[in-house]
Amino acid sequence: MGNGFGMIPVGGSYLVQSVPAELNMDHTVVLQLAEKRGYVTVSEIIDSLKWERERACHVLDHLLKEGLAWLDSQAAVEPQYWLPALFAELFLQDVTPEEANQMTP
Repeated sequence: MGNGFGMIPVGGSYLVQSVPAELNMDHTVVLQLAEKRGYVTVSEIIDSLKWERERACHVLDHLLKEGLAWLDSQAAVEPQYWLPALFAELFLQDVTPEEANQMTP
């Protein structure tokens, strides 16, 4: 793809990485977890992956630092970490009205 660009497999699709960043398997698993809704929470990571809070926070902090995630600290229940690279994939999915209501605050 050229200097500085790379492809990251996430579930059934790929993300184009346009900034140099070191991503390990923990980061990739969190990206896969966020794939359905476009965001993930610390509690969701802890519950789904059976990780300790420190591990989940470490991964999310790295994604924030690298510009791969955005933090919504005003979410209703707990902060949500949005992955903008997944937005296009969300628009391509067939979303039911019930699912759309769950995704919007």
